[in-house]
Amino acid sequence: MPTKNTIRRNYLIIKRILRGDYPSKHTLLRVMSHNDTQVVERTLQRDLANIRSNYDIGIEYDSEKGGYFVQKDTVLELDKLLYFIALAESSDLVLATIKDSKRTLQYLSISPSPQAKGVENIGCLLQAMQKQIIIQFAHLNYQTKETKDYTALPYLLKEFDGMWYLFAYVERIKEFRTFGLDRISNIIVTDNHFTREKTLEETAEKFNQVYGLVYEPDDNKKDRKSVV
Repeated sequence: MPTKNTIRRNYLIIKRILRGDYPSKHTLLRVMSHNDTQVVERTLQRDLANIRSNYDIGIEYDSEKGGYFVQKDTVLELDKLLYFIALAESSDLVLATIKDSKRTLQYLSISPSPQAKGVENIGCLLQAMQKQIIIQFAHLNYQTKETKDYTALPYLLKEFDGMWYLFAYVERIKEFRTFGLDRISNIIVTDNHFTREKTLEETAEKFNQVYGLVYEPDDNKKDRKSVV
């Protein structure tokens, strides 16, 4: 598993190369040095190899221009990848300075709202999706204020308007439901696996493409997928 220092170095390297001016190895070393991450050339080469293998980013060296560049067609969703690397890198910076938290936190402006609640579950939900594992959880209905237990097949995590939602297929009712992470609790990643069916994958992809959180296939309101 990558350490916090490795994640930080990877983020700095990718962001610098993406500027598109073919930075040399010496430029990359200076970037890390300026960001309090001093490494030697051998470590840089190892980081470049890790980025290629771990993130599937095609970083190549142009001998004529004397620097590195990214083959952008090798990464379908580079913006999403950078977003999560940045989250990891930022959270590690906060943790690294937590002993001096009073001075660190004065630079953060956070609204007293539940929007960030539940983001700590993103990691385990992503793993459940990747490994195709059925999950169980309790969910508080925003309208009825009732808490219900669900067993579901996780298909997609979606961010909208600053909040995160789980798009999951509930076999008991044979429908997709959208659950706000701020209202999910007691998540259990079971030992039971599932197979991602093509028709359900297509529904999840359509939900991913729509703006907002409501997806109505074929304009049929009876089949409407909405937030619970």
